[in-house]
Amino acid sequence: MGTARACRATLSVINTALFAGHVLVRASTLGINERQSAVLRRLLDTFDGKLTAKKYQTFAGNISTDIADIVSKNILAKSGSTENATYTLVDPRTAN
Repeated sequence: MGTARACRATLSVINTALFAGHVLVRASTLGINERQSAVLRRLLDTFDGKLTAKKYQTFAGNISTDIADIVSKNILAKSGSTENATYTLVDPRTAN
């Protein structure tokens, strides 16, 4: 039982790392800036897949321009109204 659990945990870590790699490679090919790259890395590391404008504002500036650009490049998907919007990563393996 312990070996199977360890294997599942290892596969989860590998899948997470692969997903992060796919996101960052795709983002870099679409020409994001350093601030946007930092946002994506932080999103991958600490925001459990969701980002709000308020969270973004705590460590980056120029929210509307940066987020709109990342959404327009289909790296993040927006849900909700402007004031309560959340942003989630688009799976780069299925994105256009």
